[in-house]
Amino acid sequence: TKARQLTSKQLKAFLTLANVHESTIRRTLNSHGVHGASKKNIAASLQFAKDHAVKPEGYWRNALWTDETKIELFGLNEKRYV
Repeated sequence: TKARQLTSKQLKAFLTLANVHESTIRRTLNSHGVHGASKKNIAASLQFAKDHAVKPEGYWRNALWTDETKIELFGLNEKRYV
C-alpha cells in the first residue's frame, strides 16, 4: 500500500487527532516488524551476507562482536558502546 512509503513525520501529520511523537510511531512500527530500511541498505546487507557466508569458522572466532545502545543519563543525550 501507499502507506508503506510514508515517513514517521508524515504519519504524525496524518494522525492529527492523536498526540503521538514520531519516535513512538517508529517504535510501534518496529515492534510489529515494520523497519525503515532503504533499498540501498537492504542491497548492501544482502551483499555483505553473501560475501561473508563462505568465511570459515575460524574467521568468525576472530570477529569482534559489539553492540551499540543509547543511554540518557542526567540529561546527557549520548551514545555509549557496550
